Amino acid sequence: MKNVLLIHGFNGIPKIFEYFKENLEKLNYNVIMPEFPVREEITIEGYFDIFNKYKDYFNENLIVVAHSIGNPMFIKYISKNQFKIGKYISLAGFSKDFYNEGKDVLNEKVKLTILTDDEKNDAKKLIGEKYSIYSDSDHLVPFKLLEQYCKDINSVSIPMKDIGHMGKKSGLEKLPKVIELITNKKDAIIFDLDGTLWEVTDETYKSVNEVAKKYNLKEVDMNTIHSVFGLNKIEVAKLYFPYLELEKSMELMDEISAVSIRNIKEHGGNVYTNLENILKKLTDKYQLFIVSNTGYKEYIEAFLITSGLAKYFIDYIAASQLNISKADGIKKIILDYNIEKAVYVGDTKKDMEASMKANTPFIQARYGYGDNLETKYYINSIEELPKVIELMNENNNEKY
Repeated sequence: MKNVLLIHGFNGIPKIFEYFKENLEKLNYNVIMPEFPVREEITIEGYFDIFNKYKDYFNENLIVVAHSIGNPMFIKYISKNQFKIGKYISLAGFSKDFYNEGKDVLNEKVKLTILTDDEKNDAKKLIGEKYSIYSDSDHLVPFKLLEQYCKDINSVSIPMKDIGHMGKKSGLEKLPKVIELITNKKDAIIFDLDGTLWEVTDETYKSVNEVAKKYNLKEVDMNTIHSVFGLNKIEVAKLYFPYLELEKSMELMDEISAVSIRNIKEHGGNVYTNLENILKKLTDKYQLFIVSNTGYKEYIEAFLITSGLAKYFIDYIAASQLNISKADGIKKIILDYNIEKAVYVGDTKKDMEASMKANTPFIQARYGYGDNLETKYYINSIEELPKVIELMNENNNEKY
């Protein structure tokens, strides 16, 4: 198991550290996230005392992610002890003094962390891979100093727009680039949900008609229930209640969703056979995501919770809730996570069309709700997926 040490800065643990921890642990990394002294309590000795508790981890297998003032503290520590480190990612790193008006405590603590030439040279020789992420919208550290830090330690420069200082008060909640740099995984499998990972036909039928009965509306038959999986919220509302005004049917959709999520959380759905073993196998090589047309992310969360499979997925999108198409949901995952190669796995014609619009190869899950399509790649059970992806890799050097 690989170890990742997260070193926070002046104000404590930022939100993105929680994001790193959650997602890296899904990928079987051991994430160490200590609490260092903050604000007035910050001293070099205080940081070193915490580092010493984990000194046995300081070796060429360790991956370090440090934020702001945590960066020079880390460099000083490995320089003093001559520890070699495998990979290091700095967030808003700096090596020189700077001043912020009205921030006397910060200004005082920054002066403690100025790196000497010897310390900077040690960083160059003691650390294997080095990356520095910083932003043009950092409100604390001058951009020139952020750029200079890359030169000082000879790291790969990764400037990013509009992510600020990335600290506890910045509001930044995700930074997928760090996950990519740690895992070296740039390939992804993006799944549809209904008819691909599970089926919930019976629970959906009960939930829809519980609401229909409440308002003395016509029963929605099972054929209609089968036909709506993969459609967006508006399309489903029109099929369930074609005789109602759209505004009223959309109100009913919200109520149906609440009832459905409640029922699914209580009873669960039918997860396809051997799904967990397949997902576990796939996560060795790929990042896994879900993009569904549902209008409610809580529906996807109900699947993740009741199935116990949340640990295998990096992220998920409820496209209709974001008022985007499924194709745009696929594109968003690829863009947000800087994915080089991706494939979309779904069961219906709508899934295939979304995949084509997103310029992403498609695998049809023929065991799902859709009719068999004229697709180059398909699976008759989820257990066939790893072999089909291997075949895609071998054939014609395709995108996936």
